[in-house]
Amino acid sequence: MLRPLTLKEAPFFLKLPADRIGLLHIDLTTVELKRVEVFPKQGKWVLHLSTSYELDDSCLASLEAVLRAQVPEVKKVEWRVDCVLQTTSLKVLCENHWEEIVRDITEKLPTMKGWLGEARYEVSNDKLRVYVPNALGIEHFRTKQHIIEQYFKTRYSLNPQIICELDCRLDPEEQAQQTEALEMEHLQHLLLTQTKTGVETSEKKRAACLLGREFKGEPVSLREVQDEERQIIVTGQVFGREYRKLKSGRQLLTLTLSDKSDSISAKVFLEEG
Repeated sequence: MLRPLTLKEAPFFLKLPADRIGLLHIDLTTVELKRVEVFPKQGKWVLHLSTSYELDDSCLASLEAVLRAQVPEVKKVEWRVDCVLQTTSLKVLCENHWEEIVRDITEKLPTMKGWLGEARYEVSNDKLRVYVPNALGIEHFRTKQHIIEQYFKTRYSLNPQIICELDCRLDPEEQAQQTEALEMEHLQHLLLTQTKTGVETSEKKRAACLLGREFKGEPVSLREVQDEERQIIVTGQVFGREYRKLKSGRQLLTLTLSDKSDSISAKVFLEEG
């Protein structure tokens, strides 16, 4: 008896270009194609699939888009998915599907996109340890830990204990580079969340003002700034930044900048997005 084809072996996906495969939200080798029903007059295909995990709407939508591009006469696609959950160990799952896991998590949590894929991990029984370059990464990871644990429970019926720790194997230069990249990505995300209000903002304004409101005026030299100034405009280069998570859930961002005449610190309270 012939075994069912995987989607990757199906004729309409077999010669799929690499760039189109990259658009899919699914590993084609993990889904079996059991049967295809074709209704030519309606331009409709009904695909019967079998998987060991649930396929969400985004997975099926990406599959349909690629299928209709490959087979122009297909106008409508319906799915019949038989999900047979198979219990597997956490270690085997991570070894075989880590890239897919990272992609799924970073789609839900974009602030982890820059470093999670590069992070080292270890699995021991039901414990998954993820190593990050600095304390900021650990703190940020902890705020999202429940979402990641829920992902494993929903997608793979697993309940791992996820632990985030500092990666002591990184050399100082590599650690500094990863730390800077992580902090910049986190800062950009935080600033972006502050601009999302109920009022539509033009692309021009978003590019001009990352935080707060737009302003006009001439900048003053930092050495001219007095302690009691209520409102000033300055320009300079940011050479230091520090985050601190407050008990209220907000984050205190301290930026240190210089215009070569003097330096000053500015504090901003940010809501976690």
